[in-house]
Amino acid sequence: MNAKKILITTESHEIFVLRTDRRDRAYGHCRECDREVEIVTLDQAISISGIRTRDLVRMAEISEIHAIETETGHLLVCKDSLTAGTDPTERSSNESHKSHGTSE
Repeated sequence: MNAKKILITTESHEIFVLRTDRRDRAYGHCRECDREVEIVTLDQAISISGIRTRDLVRMAEISEIHAIETETGHLLVCKDSLTAGTDPTERSSNESHKSHGTSE
């Protein structure tokens, strides 16, 4: 019996709309939060959180923070998920567990 292989290629496009206010803050729909949130650039996210670029990118890749990559390669971050994911009390608690060889 000869089996035929069929390769189907699809292409999809997504439109992401940003709205700005009078203070130049950007807002858009976060798919994970399922609501409109403030959207910040990667540079703004670094300034807000104090987390290094590579760590923020890793957090976005594992969905620890909500982000979207634009067609031109820029990373836009949901500010609500950023501030929730960078809670200093949560971070110090996790670091404490790691330093004692335990995990949550």
